[in-house]
Amino acid sequence: MARATLSGDRVAGHEYGRRSPRARRARAEAPPPPTDASSGRGAAGPNDLWATDFKGQFRTGDRIYCYPLTVTDQHTRYWLACHGLLSTRGTGVRPVFDRLFREYGLPRAMRTDNGVPFASTALHGLTPLNVWWLRLGIQHQRILPAHPQQNGAHERMHKTLKRGAIRPPRATLGAQQRAFNRFRQEYNHERPHQFLRGRTPGALYRPSTRPYNGTLPALEYPSHFVVKRVTNAGTIRFKTRLLYLSTALKAHRVGLEEVDDGIWSLYFCHVLLGRIDERRALMKGQLGVTHVPG
Repeated sequence: MARATLSGDRVAGHEYGRRSPRARRARAEAPPPPTDASSGRGAAGPNDLWATDFKGQFRTGDRIYCYPLTVTDQHTRYWLACHGLLSTRGTGVRPVFDRLFREYGLPRAMRTDNGVPFASTALHGLTPLNVWWLRLGIQHQRILPAHPQQNGAHERMHKTLKRGAIRPPRATLGAQQRAFNRFRQEYNHERPHQFLRGRTPGALYRPSTRPYNGTLPALEYPSHFVVKRVTNAGTIRFKTRLLYLSTALKAHRVGLEEVDDGIWSLYFCHVLLGRIDERRALMKGQLGVTHVPG
C-alpha cells in the first residue's frame, strides 16, 4: 500500500535537511550513556563525555555578578574551560563552546543538568544550544532533576574551584578570570589526581579526532520521510493546520515518518521528538531526555 504523504512538500538538497535514498529507517535512540554517572568511568576515552554546568554565581569586588561556566572531560578530568560570564543566557554560552570545539574538537556526548541554557520545558527540552549540539552529532545527556550526584565528578571539581580560585572573590571580573586561568593550569598540569592514580589530567587528555570548523554537517533523513522546514515562529504545516514545535528549531528541518495508519513519528536528526495523530491533529511529545542512570 502506498505511504501517505503530507500535501505541499518538496525537498531539495539543502544544507539543513535533505532526503537520502541510501539512508535506512532513522534510529530514535542515541548511543547509551555511561554506566557510572558519578565518577565518569563509563567514558571509555578522552572526549567520550564532557560535563558542563554553571558554578553558583557570586559578586566580584566591584559588585558585578560572575557566572562561571565550567566544562570538563570526564575520562581524564581535564578542565577544558572555566569562563566567567555576566549571565547564564545562551547568547554568551555558545561562543565559549564554539572556541572549545575549535581547539579540542567535538565530544561524543555532553552531560548537563536541566537548567538554562542547557534545557527548557519546551518540546524535548529543546534550546538553541542543545539543538546546535544535536546538529553537530553530540548526544545530550541530562541528569534527573534533583540528582546532582549523577554529575558527581563535575560537582566535586566545583568545590575545588571554590577553594582555589573564588575565596575570596577577586576585585574585578577580569581579575577573576585571570584567577580561573591560573587555577585551571595548576589543576590540569601540576596537581596529581587520585582518580588518575597520581597522574595529572593534562598527562592523559588528548584532543578529539572529530574536528570542528564552524560549519554544520548536512542533515539527511531516509527517503521515505516527509521533510519540513520549521518556520521562524517554530511551526510546521501539518495537513491543513499549523503545528507548533519549538522556536529553538527555527530554520532547521525535521522529518516525519508514518509508523501506523495516521500516526506519524517526528524526528530531528536521529532524535524522536514526538508522535502526531493526524486524525485529531494532536502531538504527544516524547520524554525528550537521554537520562543518566542512577
